Amino acid sequence: MKQESHVQERMVITVVDGDGNIIDTRETYRATLTQRIKKWLGFGKCYADDLITDICLADIAEFLTTQYGYISIGTGTTAPARTDTQLEAEILSRIAATVSTSTTFYTGDTAVFRATFTPTYDVGITESGLHKMPTSSGDRMGAREKFTALPCPAGTGVTIEWQIVTMR
Repeated sequence: MKQESHVQERMVITVVDGDGNIIDTRETYRATLTQRIKKWLGFGKCYADDLITDICLADIAEFLTTQYGYISIGTGTTAPARTDTQLEAEILSRIAATVSTSTTFYTGDTAVFRATFTPTYDVGITESGLHKMPTSSGDRMGAREKFTALPCPAGTGVTIEWQIVTMR
């Protein structure tokens, strides 16, 4: 599945007079392609060159480690969608992940979640999810991946590691 996620900041400055009338408004980022082209050509009302700092990317990755902490596996075959809230066909119990951060592009920009499952029967897993809760009740799934069936014989260890990289 094509990743469409990214982090983008926006700052809006509004100057008002004593009566509350807007004197000037400036934006540091506009979402449409036309507005970005106008800025590049010097015709837009986007005034600043701005960015999200490396430490902010690290803070976002660290925040993710405080919000998500459970990994699931399943046998579903439907392609992931942004609106997914659970795996299609979850099996076994969710595992509390070992949570940390690591570096991919900038110091601490990657949230890492790792868990090992031990199936008690032969199974072919095809999906995994990253969750907030240990059960589906009241849960919100933060990420889902579908993949070609991976045979997991009974008694083997199956380690799933999710790496969520914050980047520009």
